[in-house]
Amino acid sequence: MRRRPTRRKNTNQGRKLFCKATGQPLLRRALHALLLAAALLAVPAGPDGGLTAAHASSVSDAKAMNERAGILYQQGRYGEAEKLFREALSIVEKELGKEDRRYAITLNNLATLLVKTGRYEEAEPLYREALAIIEKALGRAHSACAQSLSYLAALYYQMQRFDEADQLTTEAVQIIEAALGPDHPATQSMRKHLTLIRRACAPSGQ
Repeated sequence: MRRRPTRRKNTNQGRKLFCKATGQPLLRRALHALLLAAALLAVPAGPDGGLTAAHASSVSDAKAMNERAGILYQQGRYGEAEKLFREALSIVEKELGKEDRRYAITLNNLATLLVKTGRYEEAEPLYREALAIIEKALGRAHSACAQSLSYLAALYYQMQRFDEADQLTTEAVQIIEAALGPDHPATQSMRKHLTLIRRACAPSGQ
């Protein structure tokens, strides 16, 4: 007797349904923790040598704008924060160029705000541009690169692009462990919250 061929489960669709139905609170907590872990990895800003006094002053203004925007973001004043992030981005682009790491830092800040306000499609190219800048400046194996990978992975989890998100987060953990060691707080936090995120968005029935 011929056996009827079994249909392959649409695993990604199962993950979407499970995550929407039961995993969202856990996912939100895990993603928040993932971003906090990423924040432990500072991006070296780079030297200010060669800047004129006027240019250095402008760069300092952009840094102050970034810091003020961060405070507004924490207060939930997203419109004001976005305006300052964009002004800072414009200044850094003009004074330092698009390949400077401070430009990448500001891109990440702006993208994170866009994610917070649900503008995922706008955030993705900013995260990708920041990752490319940092990778070119410091190399793929630098912990700062893992930070950018983590931001992008968190975005993909929220967009329910699970396979891409898993791949990026796994790479971020591997980079951090190699660069900082298995006992570093960032390494341990990343591993812990990667597990939580995967549990939140596991295929239904698993």
